[in-house]
Amino acid sequence: MKKKWLTAVVVAGMALTMSLTAFAGSWKKDAIGWWYDNENGTYLQNGWSWVDGNRDGVAECYYFENSGYILTGTTTPDGYQVNGDGAWTENGVVQTKQVAAAVNESVFSKSGSKKGLATRDTLFNNTSVSDLGVKHIIYNFTNFEQNFMDNFRNTKAHGVSVTAIMLNTPRNNPEPQSLPAGITGQEANYYGFNVTSQAGIDATTRLANRFASLYRDSIDNWVIGNEINYPNAWNYTPHSSIENYADQYAHAFRIWYTAIKQNNPSANVYIPFDYVWTEQSPSGGYYKAKDLLRLLNDRLRDLDYGIAWHPYPQGLADPNFEDDSKATNSENSLIINMKNINVLTDYLQKPEYLAPNGKVRHLILSEQGFNATNEDVQADQIAKAYNIAKNNPYIEAFFLAREYDQPGEMHNVGGALQEMHFGIREAYERGGRPRKAYSVYKSLQ
Repeated sequence: MKKKWLTAVVVAGMALTMSLTAFAGSWKKDAIGWWYDNENGTYLQNGWSWVDGNRDGVAECYYFENSGYILTGTTTPDGYQVNGDGAWTENGVVQTKQVAAAVNESVFSKSGSKKGLATRDTLFNNTSVSDLGVKHIIYNFTNFEQNFMDNFRNTKAHGVSVTAIMLNTPRNNPEPQSLPAGITGQEANYYGFNVTSQAGIDATTRLANRFASLYRDSIDNWVIGNEINYPNAWNYTPHSSIENYADQYAHAFRIWYTAIKQNNPSANVYIPFDYVWTEQSPSGGYYKAKDLLRLLNDRLRDLDYGIAWHPYPQGLADPNFEDDSKATNSENSLIINMKNINVLTDYLQKPEYLAPNGKVRHLILSEQGFNATNEDVQADQIAKAYNIAKNNPYIEAFFLAREYDQPGEMHNVGGALQEMHFGIREAYERGGRPRKAYSVYKSLQ
């Protein structure tokens, strides 16, 4: 056994089918032996307890004496064998039981709420955050703004966490060489960070250090880029293959991760994906998230990276996700959205995807919108989506993509451009009338 943070699940005697109670604590050892500290002033004692020693969702069973120490290498008072580590064995085989894999703690889980919102303004009183009861905001840095520290501190003072999405653009970029070499600024919406030359690496490092230092006490969490599995549109990065692209993004992510953690060790840093899981897109430069995640995990598994997922309804235009045919309850589903988000959270519990501490990686639903083709349907689907997220222990936060509609936000629907209305309010420029979804979201806990 090792001195790690563990999950202990207690049962009465050896009745394996009885209900389980989860505890968070740690193993301790002294001159007498091993015991389990519940970290709340109590310890495990008086019989059998299940303990998930490596946070992989598989627990072993240990016999704790009245004193709290485990028995090792012997026969227990009720006649069972335990090995040298104290684990119950039958015919020399350690007995195990499936339990829920441990969840990483974060500013989200500590808040007691998953309700979040992307805001168009950084001034707390200029948003609907307080009225809605939102506990988390997310903000897109599209112009390398360097003067929002006090605004975000004020937001945090109101008990609301702040997550920043760092988007690389030519606009006001204090480190132009952090952009891909040779761009015109017209290739895509946003760009990847340049790590193909030493000058680019140095510029990206300076940029990351600058912003991580500026916002060290005012931003809780960071998302690096946008929908990186579609680089031609949202993270433009000249590359020769998906492997080469993964190399570049992983290098840039590591630079940002290091700078952020040096300035704020408790911050989480996320990799953003859209909902395309295994579908072969007709668009060029569009990668399956499942493939790219595997490659990035190979390169970044030593870091405590998180995932920021965008589980929009299929095709974006129809807000009803419940009948989305491409979202299936299969590891090879074409897309993953709120209909089948459990596919992603199940996948992230695989041992090879666990964080370095053995826990399931941080996961936020950092962007999703439900087009207001019908206000009743939009409100209904938002409520259903939120409750799915609320009841999934591996989802830390649920962010609606728009407080207000964004005028002129066009998407290709059936070959024709159609304006989207993702906001729970009409566009600010058009009066900002709250839709039914506003009051429904406000009522959700």
